[in-house]
Amino acid sequence: MEQQPFSCRLTSAPAYTLAEPTLVTFTIENRGDTAVRFLVWGTPLEGTVTDCLDISCDGRPVEYDGRLVKRGDPTADQYVTIAPGESLTETVDISLAYPIDRPGEYTVALDTRLFDAFTVTGPAPRALRLRDELEPHRLSSPDITFTVVPGGEPTLTSGQSARKVEQARWSRAATTEPQAKSRAPAFNGGTDAERAEVTLAHDNAGYFTALALVQLQTTDPGTNALYDEWFGAYDGDRFTTVTTHFTDIDRVLRTEEITYDLTGEGCQPSYFAYTHKGGRTIWLCAQFWAASQIGIDSKFGTLVHELSHAVSFTDDHVYGQSAARNLANTDPAQAITNADNHEYFVEELAQSDFGKSCVFITDRSTFGRDEIDAMLAAAAPAVIDNAFYVHVDGYWPRELGITAASLSGPPVPKPTLTVVPAVPGMTVTATALRAQDSTLPEAPQRFTWVYQVSFANLDGFPADPGDTDVITLTAGIADVTGTAQIQLIREPNPYEIDGETSWLSTDLRVFQIRAGDSRFGETMGPSPDDASDFVIRVVSNFNTGNSGGETFDSISTDQETSRLELAEQSGGVRVFNFAVAKVRYRGTVDLAGVRTFFRLFPASTTSLDYNQDTTYRRFTEGDKVIPLLGLSPADDVLSIPCFASPRIDSSVQPITDQTDGLNVRVIPRSVGGQESVAYFGCWLDINQNQPQFPLNPSPRDGGWPSGRLSIQQLIRNAHQCLVAEIAYDNAPIPPGLSPAVSDKLAQRNLSIVESANPGDPASRRIPNTFEIRMTGTEPQQSGRGPDELLIDWGDTPPGSTATLYIPEIDVGRIVDLADELYGRQPVVRVDQHTLRLPVGDLTYLPLPSEITFDLTALLTVDLPATVRRGDAYTVVVRQATDTSGVAIGGPGNGNGPGDGPGEGPGEGPGDGPGGPRPQEEDDGCNGECPPEWRGIVGSYQLTIPVRTKETMLPDEIRLLSVLKWIHLTVPAEDRWYPAFSRYVQVIADRVRGLGGDPDQVRPSPAGDGGVTPGDGRLAFEGKISGLVYDCFGDFEAFLLDECGEEHRFLSREPEIEALIRRAWRERVFLTVYTTEDDTDRPVSIVLRHAPRPQPVTV
Repeated sequence: MEQQPFSCRLTSAPAYTLAEPTLVTFTIENRGDTAVRFLVWGTPLEGTVTDCLDISCDGRPVEYDGRLVKRGDPTADQYVTIAPGESLTETVDISLAYPIDRPGEYTVALDTRLFDAFTVTGPAPRALRLRDELEPHRLSSPDITFTVVPGGEPTLTSGQSARKVEQARWSRAATTEPQAKSRAPAFNGGTDAERAEVTLAHDNAGYFTALALVQLQTTDPGTNALYDEWFGAYDGDRFTTVTTHFTDIDRVLRTEEITYDLTGEGCQPSYFAYTHKGGRTIWLCAQFWAASQIGIDSKFGTLVHELSHAVSFTDDHVYGQSAARNLANTDPAQAITNADNHEYFVEELAQSDFGKSCVFITDRSTFGRDEIDAMLAAAAPAVIDNAFYVHVDGYWPRELGITAASLSGPPVPKPTLTVVPAVPGMTVTATALRAQDSTLPEAPQRFTWVYQVSFANLDGFPADPGDTDVITLTAGIADVTGTAQIQLIREPNPYEIDGETSWLSTDLRVFQIRAGDSRFGETMGPSPDDASDFVIRVVSNFNTGNSGGETFDSISTDQETSRLELAEQSGGVRVFNFAVAKVRYRGTVDLAGVRTFFRLFPASTTSLDYNQDTTYRRFTEGDKVIPLLGLSPADDVLSIPCFASPRIDSSVQPITDQTDGLNVRVIPRSVGGQESVAYFGCWLDINQNQPQFPLNPSPRDGGWPSGRLSIQQLIRNAHQCLVAEIAYDNAPIPPGLSPAVSDKLAQRNLSIVESANPGDPASRRIPNTFEIRMTGTEPQQSGRGPDELLIDWGDTPPGSTATLYIPEIDVGRIVDLADELYGRQPVVRVDQHTLRLPVGDLTYLPLPSEITFDLTALLTVDLPATVRRGDAYTVVVRQATDTSGVAIGGPGNGNGPGDGPGEGPGEGPGDGPGGPRPQEEDDGCNGECPPEWRGIVGSYQLTIPVRTKETMLPDEIRLLSVLKWIHLTVPAEDRWYPAFSRYVQVIADRVRGLGGDPDQVRPSPAGDGGVTPGDGRLAFEGKISGLVYDCFGDFEAFLLDECGEEHRFLSREPEIEALIRRAWRERVFLTVYTTEDDTDRPVSIVLRHAPRPQPVTV
């Protein structure tokens, strides 16, 4: 606009005391020939003091400390018209915005701009203009001076007053909240709905500020177009300033408490919000409530704008996108200190592709022809549910067209899916869409599509045995794409099949049998010495077809009926557990030297990837191959081999001396193209009390003359994982494959924990320990991020809650990572080692990549009182990590990528709101980059059937008795001690919630709860903690330590004294039996463990 004919002046009194208002009068005069209409923003005519003055005291600058406002479009009442020769005057107290807080000579001048001014011609009023249409005009005035003399306390500026209130609030909070301030916002006023809106905006501000920082740190500053647009051409110092601003805002959002004032105090109609430099309170006004959550001039952008004032001391040089862009081009030094430039940078970034991604997670990436053939024989088509997932990050629901209806039934929208080359007979279908937050707030979150793979026939599989076809899958939605590969194989060697669910293989089955019972044409004897002979005879019967009318398929795959028994006895009768594996083969020659190894994992686990150096260790000498203990680099026991043959005496023999003749077989050739099968088996001696292995074996393979524990005492969960490995020299298992991928690994990874109906809250608390094995993947190599846990809550009922306890790490790091990776997510840090998890569709938990050791964990699910008998719920926990495939365009096998174009069925173009984003031309791989995606390295399922407390209580008491027995042998320094101790306590609470008394349950490997069945005696187990003598020196009693609870037993017998003294000296574990009527007098004493060799002091 043309320069307007304004003249401005300031006037004041010659002197003020510190305590009195410092009144300054502002006058503006129109010295032109026409009327001028102008916007009063930024001038004293607003009736309040804004940053419009240049003040110094004795030559030292006095900084502005008043409100810093984000403004919307101006309203009519914010314009005034000044006629030719007319003057307008306003008197304001400048001490409310500038600290007039010390005596001295003050100099004041006007230094501001009119944000909009234009001449008025004709009677018709000019239409209001938007911020981007405003025409600014510079204003100045001559200096004035006045003196401030001592006298009373100086007036506080509005900034000082606000900070004083904040400091008082923080001081009060410090007395009740000694921990660091929470990043959750605080509020003054407002309804619940308003607070929820602000919390959402606050979370979005945190997410996008962190994203802005990543963009600045990872984008070449010389080619960063977004930076150039809002902060001007690159200059190292200016770039550092902007990066520092976002670093500081990010830190404050993560670590400090921000208070939002929702009362409307101090607001004007055009205000979005205001704050003060150095403060942590933001006042929200009418324009904020009218704004969208995400967009331009959005709610979250407003908060970033105000935080740039409060944290980085930015100013409001200009308002609006056009003015801010122009400022970046013409005066970048001012642009980097202008709040709107910071806001528009993050708002435009939010709507860009930066930080958005589409990633596959494959659970089943290999499909075998014979496996599908077997499934087709049972039912057509062969269906594999949850074969893989596609998750999309960085979008909010509206961007993808996702509504509440999208979360039920066949999902719409869904990614476009292409399959190259096309596979005849194979269909890939998106069956469900899962949201991290099913309420679908206007905030970035992870959306996950679940895919099913089905085969109508075998036409798409390789024709020749031994061949593999590599199939490339590409998913695209909006502007992002992801790629993964699957393999179709024709097995030339022995294999097992998984069926629909990889962690419940149909070719690996387990059963329990009581002493004296018969199955498969054989009777189980009464002694552990009979167990090996029993399983050898049963498996031999399977292989000869003489199993008494029962077959392998007679062993139930039902999750509840196939559970194992951890207690030595049930109802006073010994119980034995066994496993049988079915191995299949198609070929024209007999297959010799086929072995099957059985490995038991002490707890559930999400990490079953194949590694012969740790989990799947073996010993080979000539023709002998035998499985060994799976050990971590720290010599923690990861897996325990189980055999059909009796175990060697590990006190004198190394485990390498073990033999297992039953599990080395010749599988006969196929007849007429039909499948040949062979059976293998083992005794799962998890409930036996014979010492076998040390807690941390040294030497690694024995023998171990001391320090051995029973397998029962090495168990860390009522339910364990079992893996059967086909060990065939001509078909080795590649490292890193999981049972879901390899056809030579089959698993039963299942936990069953009952809930009462509805019962006491403790009886509906479902605990499950599991192990997390870090893969060692460096996420920086792929850009995918750290390993993740995926918890699929299935149909767990609304109102359920869950916690995850990981004692080895500060779980706050998981929360921070989740905030960075997923945006808004409701995972909450309860304490240093405990997370509270949302129970809904899917929960993702990132595992910090700096962790190089394995983790123990306790997952606890609390069901609501609405559950009823007969209900059953499932929770599946998976672990995902990076994987990669064959270079696209590179060499392949059979019909691999590059051998021909094509598009698969199922998810064709047009099914999603957008198509795939083109590949970057400069990918550093010459067009042949192997695709990268995420793969599942292990899964386990937690099944929760609902029963009545009367049916649950006896089993729960028996379990608690066994767990207390195990707990006695877990050293306090052992890695499992914290999680297992908490697990045992939860089981004790369940017993109490079911109506029992856990304090009366005694440790026992038999699980009899301290009661010897049939004779009415009580058992007390532990170690001697003291001998008691009377005043004459005669022996009168001894003390037994039952894991922290001491019991006194009376006796004056010399033989008892000698026995107890020996047990005390040699730390022997023993059981003391008493009658129910007289629990202080022993009727029997049993030494449970042989005395350990004592160190000799020379």
